[in-house]
Amino acid sequence: MYAHVGQPPPPPPPPDDTTLEDHYAYIVDEAIRELARRFVAEVQALDPSGLNVGPTQSYISIKAANRLVAAVYAKRRGFYIGAYDANDEWVWRSVDSESDLPDMRKMAKAKLDRLKGRTG
Repeated sequence: MYAHVGQPPPPPPPPDDTTLEDHYAYIVDEAIRELARRFVAEVQALDPSGLNVGPTQSYISIKAANRLVAAVYAKRRGFYIGAYDANDEWVWRSVDSESDLPDMRKMAKAKLDRLKGRTG
């Protein structure tokens, strides 16, 4: 025979939504954290009304016309930037200093320009 044991307890509530600040705060070095903020702000300034910047569970997403232009993935001592290269291949690059940013800025701008050419 089987004994009735009742309902199991409900699962725990889902975690709180991740915010942009959560991603930035994960970077422990203040100077590197500011590089991440500045990169996102610079890319967003390329098209303030056409770009959507928001957090996902894993990274900061920068989208235009609902298509990914770039992403910022925080790590403790730096961050990665993901963007499409000239062949529309997605690449991740580690950022540890200002000198790592120029190529990624160019790639994000080029992808945005390609999207604008297609969408209007």
